[in-house]
Amino acid sequence: MNCTKCGQEIEAAATVCEHCGAEVNNGVPSVELGKPENIINGIVGAVIGALLGGLCILLLNQAGYVAAISGIVLAFCTLKGYELLGGKMSKVGIAVSAVLIIAMPFAAYLVSTGISIADGMKEYGMNLNWMEGIQLIFELLETDPEMGEALAEDLIQLYLYTGLGVVVYLASKKKKKVK
Repeated sequence: MNCTKCGQEIEAAATVCEHCGAEVNNGVPSVELGKPENIINGIVGAVIGALLGGLCILLLNQAGYVAAISGIVLAFCTLKGYELLGGKMSKVGIAVSAVLIIAMPFAAYLVSTGISIADGMKEYGMNLNWMEGIQLIFELLETDPEMGEALAEDLIQLYLYTGLGVVVYLASKKKKKVK
């Protein structure tokens, strides 16, 4: 690896150039600048992060919360997952992460609501699984507009929290660059 200031060859693990004394990579880890992007690994990392965030949404929703932390966890884990396994964040990483960040809250919330409906129907002697609960959601939406409004409010809130997670991630990246 070469120093970005003087161009002399230095060790990959160096934090200060032994020739000119400049801080190597300006405090940015060498994974960011030294390695080429691996898009496949990045996608795997983003999917793993999105699944962890989706699980957080599912668990907190089942506990009765649409919590800010679940959206933040989803966005942060998805973006960081791509960056860690992909080597760096690029436009491709942002696009892949954006798709997952948009799709996962909806999917996790839908599964959670399907589970809740299936559990609630047991009181009426109906034994449904979570997939049948999801199917029932769509049937209920056709007949009960108030339910649709309530679901939409929860989803909007979840997406706002997820957006907050993106802001937290971007702020952490900017903070690292400023140091």
